[in-house]
Amino acid sequence: MFEIKPVTPEIVTQFFLSDPKLICLGLPDDEISILYHTGQYPCEDTNIQGLYEDGELIALNKFEYFTRETINMHFYLSSELHGTRKLDDIFTFMKKWYEDETNILKVLFMVPSSCKHIHAVAKRYGFKQEGHITKCFTWRQELGDITIYSQELDRGEG
Repeated sequence: MFEIKPVTPEIVTQFFLSDPKLICLGLPDDEISILYHTGQYPCEDTNIQGLYEDGELIALNKFEYFTRETINMHFYLSSELHGTRKLDDIFTFMKKWYEDETNILKVLFMVPSSCKHIHAVAKRYGFKQEGHITKCFTWRQELGDITIYSQELDRGEG
């Protein structure tokens, strides 16, 4: 059974430090630098929730409000669960949770060009490509692009 709970900056930091593979796969250069130089993940200016399964933290849901109705979400799944079908269950749970527990109308994924697996996930779960921004962030010391995907949440109004 899944549960979403608030997490402290210390829990977020420990989640990443205990999973070096996830750090390499999921964090941009600036966040890796801050994490290793300060010993803390940079949590300011963002919202982070923990996704727990049977009491164990298995993922972090990092999001910022793009507008009052729309969030930009980035999801960090424990590397132990990569390549499993667990994401199907998590995605279904998260979508229903946002529909039932929030007033969010749309979820955005801003996916780095280097994250081919996330592009595939966005398409697999019905996200629509909305745009593309070139050379807008640093990934492994090279400028990278971002593709913006979106999905409207079902509010049962139709």
